[in-house]
Parts: sequence; C-alpha cells; structure tokens
Amino acid sequence: MSRLLRGSFLFSLGILISRILGYLRDAAVAYFFGASPITDAFFVAFRIPNTFRRIFGEGGFNAVFIPYYGEAVSKNKEKEFLSKISGFFFILSLVASVLGILFAEEIISVIAPGLKGKESFHYAVLFLKFVFPYLFLVFLYAFSMAVLMVKGYFFIPSVSQALFNLVFITCVILLTEVFGYFSLVLGVLLGGIFQILPNFFLLIKNGILFIPRLVLDWEVREFLKKFSLTLFSFSASQLSLILDTFFGSFLKTGAISYIYYAGRIYLLPISLFSIGVSNAFLAVVSSGEDRKDNLKNGIKLSLLFAIPSTVGLFLLSEDIVRILYGRGEFGKEDIVITAQLLQIYAFSIPFFSLQHLYKSLFYSLKDVKTPVKSSFLYLFVEGSLNAVLIFLIGLGVVSIPTSVVVASFVALLFLIYRSPEKAFPEISFLAKVLFSSSVMGVIILFFNEFSSLLRVLMIPLFGGIYFLILAILREKLTINLIQHLFKKLMKF
Repeated sequence: MSRLLRGSFLFSLGILISRILGYLRDAAVAYFFGASPITDAFFVAFRIPNTFRRIFGEGGFNAVFIPYYGEAVSKNKEKEFLSKISGFFFILSLVASVLGILFAEEIISVIAPGLKGKESFHYAVLFLKFVFPYLFLVFLYAFSMAVLMVKGYFFIPSVSQALFNLVFITCVILLTEVFGYFSLVLGVLLGGIFQILPNFFLLIKNGILFIPRLVLDWEVREFLKKFSLTLFSFSASQLSLILDTFFGSFLKTGAISYIYYAGRIYLLPISLFSIGVSNAFLAVVSSGEDRKDNLKNGIKLSLLFAIPSTVGLFLLSEDIVRILYGRGEFGKEDIVITAQLLQIYAFSIPFFSLQHLYKSLFYSLKDVKTPVKSSFLYLFVEGSLNAVLIFLIGLGVVSIPTSVVVASFVALLFLIYRSPEKAFPEISFLAKVLFSSSVMGVIILFFNEFSSLLRVLMIPLFGGIYFLILAILREKLTINLIQHLFKKLMKF
C-alpha cells in the first residue's frame, strides 16, 4: 500500500503542476484568440499529435513497456531491450511525422469533415503541417518517462510537461503580436523540445545510455503485437476526443473550441488522480505484490477523489470557466456554453477513473484483449449516441458530453464483469465518501452569492472540508493519506 500511495502521490503531484500551467496555456489562447475559426482549426490540428502524447505518456505505452522492461532488467538485458524498442519507435515516429505533413489535408478531411467549406479548414491544414513533427518529440517523451518510472522516478517524468506549457505560454504572450496565429505553432514545437530535456538529463545521470537499433526479432514482434492492442484500448478516452472533434465539426463555429475548453477541465481529475493511481498500481503489481488487495485500495483511492471532483465541477463549472477563460476574446456566451458542457462531462469522471485502474489490472496479467473490447464498446456507444442526438434529435453541442458519460459507464460495467479479480470497496467507505461529498456540495452552495474568483480560490478549502469530514468519520484510507502527506512535508 505504501508504494502505491508514494507512486500515486509523486506522479499526481507532477501532473498537477503541469496541468496548472496547461490551464494558463489555454487561458492565453482564449484571451488572444477566443472561440473562433483560428482556435477551432488549431484545436483540430493539435488534437492529433496531442492525442498520441496522452496515449503514449499517460498509459498506453507504459502499460506494455513497464512489464517487459522490468523483465529485461531482471535478466540483465536492459540495454539490449532499450536499443531494440527505441530503434523501432524512432523510425516509426519519423515516418508518421513525414506522412502527416504530406497528407495533412486528407487527414483533416477525415477527422473534421464538417470544416470543409468553412474558414477553419484552410487554417487546420496549415497548422497540422507544422505541428505534426511534435509526434516525434512525443515518442522521446513517453519512452524516457517509462524508463524512469521503472527506475522509481515518478515526479520528474510527470512534471516535465510543465516545461512544454511554460514555453507555449511564453510564445503566445510574446510572439502573437509579431507572428499572429503562427505563435501557436512555435509554442508547440519549442515546448516539445523543452519537455524532454529533464528526462534525458536524468537518464544520463543514471548511466542509462544506449544506441537505437532497428531489430525485428521475436521479442520486438511480441512487444509490438501487445502494444498495438494496448494502444487502442488505453486510447479510448483520447480517441473519444477525436470522435468529439468529428461530430463537433458539423456544429456551429466555436463548438470544437467549447468542447476542447470543457474537456481540458474535466480531464484534470482523471489525469491528476486516476492516471497516477493506475500507473502506480501497474508498477506495484508488476513487481509481484498482491493484485486483489492493491486493486481494492486502488478503487477506493480513485473514488476518494473522483466523487468529490464530480460534485465540485458540477457546482462550480461556470465560476471555473469564467476565471480560466473569461477575458479578452472569450465572451459571456462562450462562458455559459462551455460551463454547460463541463457540468455534463463531470459525471464521467468516476467511470473513466475506474476504467484506467481495471485496464491496468488486465495489462498486469498481459491480457490486452479485454481492454480492447471495452474500448470498441465505448467508441461504438459514444459514436452511435452522438449520431442520434446530433443528426436525428438535433440536441446540439450538449450531445457530445452526454454521449461520453453514457459510453464511459457502459465500458466500465463491461470491464468489471470481465475482471478476474473481484474487489469492491466496503459499503461504509462509499457511504462516508458520498456523505462527505454531499456536505461539501451544500457548503459550496452556501457561498453561491460570492464572486467567481473567491469561489474558485476556495476550492482547496472545500476539498479540505471534504477530507476533514472523512477524517472525523475515521475513514482509514483518508487517515493513511494524511499521515503519508505529513511525513513528506516533514522531510522538507
């Protein structure tokens, strides 16, 4: 349990720092460009390489790489394994980047067909040609992160993306007046370079040096077979974002931007807590620790944060959107629509959180087929429901988060049904979490007449009240977390 808590805490702390800068990055884009044809085009173009970054860096690559790499280390074949795997992905990412540049127009036509004939289409193609090389930097980032996690480094790999956001923000603020919308492209490329530097310095410091070699022996082929299946299953939520872009392109101008801005917010708790828990869980059980016990603790740890996150985002959605984006070219109508989407998206947080954990369980058993099936099911439900709500019922942009919530719930039920380990949190634990979340929600409503800025600044206080109530109720996991955090602070 201690290793699971430590790994989850350090990984989540790094992600928190990166995400805070990520919101400042989005706020800068919203300030200078609002919700416009330019932002629609940029978010469509950046969605592709950024989706691969999330897939590689937040689950898909790690899920396969960590068990295989750990086995290679135990057999003293570490450098041989790293050379073979890095060589293949080195070439693959370069080829993919070149193809992306050459076929940029065709790619945009496929993922956002509704943009054809709109002003956004030309900009999206142009943006994609410039940002696709970021895909190669994504591989370097994900590969170095996975190696360092096996070595016990969780904080530096997860926080290194903060440099990407910091450089991006700097480019937008300082260069927009000179380069206009091209400052967005410069931010992506320069940020991608800077985000890999801390990881590589740490690899060099630990003497992890090797030369990439293109070898396709049985070990590499077996790895690629597992990875190809894992890539799809772990990328369901990210492929969902591309699916959202596809359907959003048929809606009014600005819809893609609204979806992006709302998505960035609701994905924070998922990235901050569930990704950290699932990655730590995978690393812990891959080293031989008890799966069932760690799965139960992982479920409780995920719900401990996911449930109050849902309550908080639902009640504070408009305040959060107004503070993060409500300035410059981002107007009142933009705030209201984005907040409405965020309220709906919030209900998917517990479902996605538990999905990540259950998928890590299957990957620890080297079972990639079940997560793949769940991902197919998820995308089928989401796509079908989106088509019905948008084209038949005409529900508009709210169709997209509604479909995400339903699909994420269905996929989770499938994973639980197929799980080889049956571990459920105690009723008393769920009752305490729900009660504490409800009390927190009532307190949030009590401050409803206060300014948005004050209510957003009070989020840590609301969270503190939630955990205080749990501590008063003697909830064991909460007490362990507080003790763990206290020990960490004492070391400083």
